[in-house]
Amino acid sequence: EMTASSGDPGTGYNLILDAARRSRDGRLYRRATEIALQARSGESALAAARAWQQALPQSREANRYLLRILVALNRIGESAAPLRQELANAPTRDRIANIRALPLLYARASDKALAARVVRQALESELNHPAIGPVAWVTIGRMYFAADDKARTLEAAGNALAQDPGEEGAAMLALQLMEAGVAEAEPLLTRYLAGKPLPEMRMAYARVLLESQRLNDAQAQVLAVTREHPDMAEAWLVQATLDTQAGRLDEAESALQRFTGLLDKQADAEQRKRALTQAYLLHAQ
Repeated sequence: EMTASSGDPGTGYNLILDAARRSRDGRLYRRATEIALQARSGESALAAARAWQQALPQSREANRYLLRILVALNRIGESAAPLRQELANAPTRDRIANIRALPLLYARASDKALAARVVRQALESELNHPAIGPVAWVTIGRMYFAADDKARTLEAAGNALAQDPGEEGAAMLALQLMEAGVAEAEPLLTRYLAGKPLPEMRMAYARVLLESQRLNDAQAQVLAVTREHPDMAEAWLVQATLDTQAGRLDEAESALQRFTGLLDKQADAEQRKRALTQAYLLHAQ
């Protein structure tokens, strides 16, 4: 530690890694790995993590360090084995959280298609699990979407919704595909909306419909939100916009009044100011 802190991290790393190998102490392996990471020596960090995992093959911490370092070094193909091991050793609750986080873990991979294949293969055994399957399909879909593989993204979103029609992540994927011009994604989204959707999802769909000038369809979604969630301020602003475009000025006035009344409950002063500006502009029209 004295050597590492006095400006010679390479020697400090070698001394601590040697002590770790002699003692088989996970804390020393972790410290050697951290010294290498702090010194921005990725290969040395990888060597320490590999040695750590080989010495203590049951250590989830060692495997997690190895996985993250491989991904950071863009050695995506080599990350498949530690990824499978991490998922296999995690309890169900941790496994679901880990699966949701995989698109973020691989976000900087240069080969997005390879990253998608690695994740797809690692999740193969989870796809029919009643609790994990829908989440796994959504993660696979997000990986394919990042790789600009819209066909496989659509397939993954469809599989997720087939297992769980209320899966919000799959509905969001369908919405992103719609925004990207994939018309086949809309039936997936409407299947989700037929259940008990989040009002935010309805509003996101309504905004896409508005951008496509499908005003009647957007109106139907906004009406559903104002009926089911009358305290949602954004819905009343969109309703006022639709009424104004249709020439229903009295209805637009009423919707704006509901909107500004709900803004009084908005705690964030800056957000309230921006929202009122939108309302005033619409009122001026």
